[in-house]
Amino acid sequence: MMDHVQVARALRNLSTNSIDQRDSWFTHLCERWDTLCLDEKGQQILFSTKDNLTHPYGDEKLKSRMDIARFDHPASYQICGIDGSQIYPDRHEQLPYLLINVGLASFTYREKSHVSFSSTPYLYPLEDIAAEIGEMWLSAPIINQLRGERELEMGITHGSLHPESLVLFDGSLLWLHLSAEPHQKKQYLERLCSLFQELYNRRILHGGYVSLPHSRELVQLTTEYGEIAESWPRLFTDSDIMSYHLQPGQRTSFFTPRPETTKAYPGPLCPCFCYLNTGTEIGRLELPAWILADEGKSNTIVTQLLDQCLKGDGYPRCLAEAHEQAVIKESDRIFFNKLVQNHLMSHGKKITLSRKKNAKVERTL
Repeated sequence: MMDHVQVARALRNLSTNSIDQRDSWFTHLCERWDTLCLDEKGQQILFSTKDNLTHPYGDEKLKSRMDIARFDHPASYQICGIDGSQIYPDRHEQLPYLLINVGLASFTYREKSHVSFSSTPYLYPLEDIAAEIGEMWLSAPIINQLRGERELEMGITHGSLHPESLVLFDGSLLWLHLSAEPHQKKQYLERLCSLFQELYNRRILHGGYVSLPHSRELVQLTTEYGEIAESWPRLFTDSDIMSYHLQPGQRTSFFTPRPETTKAYPGPLCPCFCYLNTGTEIGRLELPAWILADEGKSNTIVTQLLDQCLKGDGYPRCLAEAHEQAVIKESDRIFFNKLVQNHLMSHGKKITLSRKKNAKVERTL
């Protein structure tokens, strides 16, 4: 059990010098970003000499900030949020199944508005997945990839039935967390790109929203421009810079990510991004290049997203409700474990808990 008194005493003894130093570094970083946005010649030199950097999409200029258009009348649009959850395998309780749950929340804003919520569970035998990927233990990235596929498939189904609806996924469209094993990465990227291609073929408007992102593309851009050789910029994220520069209801230009992160995506499918201030946080919106090619559509999507954030106290309402449909609560976890145990026992199978798990159960009792 943690000693709260000792923790409080240790905190009081800490110096605030490091915090003051961080504030100074942050001010310097923000000043360099401002200077970069105003220095068009410097931008040309930077982007022409550094081909491994994030850069503005298409012919867009690097701008520090721009206002997001808002609905000047009661909103009239359709939007669907999709999110997923899972029960990761527990090595102390070796159940032979993986559970993924995908939630959907659809909102239609009209003279007569309506909503619909749903959740869809997916159950997989672990042996089948292990045989497919060639590994006995399923890591979190592999399970996340499977969940991502199910989310994209649900987006395709919903978008096909509701062609006017925007499909908003929770999280990035850039799958940077893919497995480290080259053969697995190639396999999953091919499957994911085929799903993104299907969204493109059916012209289903879609995007990904990341709440309070930890990405550092613009920090790197600013560091390269300012020729900052020290390591302290690593302390900051793009969200830090944008929280200083963006006012509520404003966004940045759209950017094309670093080539190393998008080389597996065919041109029209390449996810591009912008940052926006929702009023309570900095969010990151990602849209594929084929949508950005239509400025009217991309601007409308940004307006719809901001409207959702205003309705959801700074976070898209459709994603908040999709999360509620997707989340697997502790009571659900207990139900699933008991269900599987009873199923296996009815077929004469025995469940073995590790001694550590037994100790936790006994202590709880």
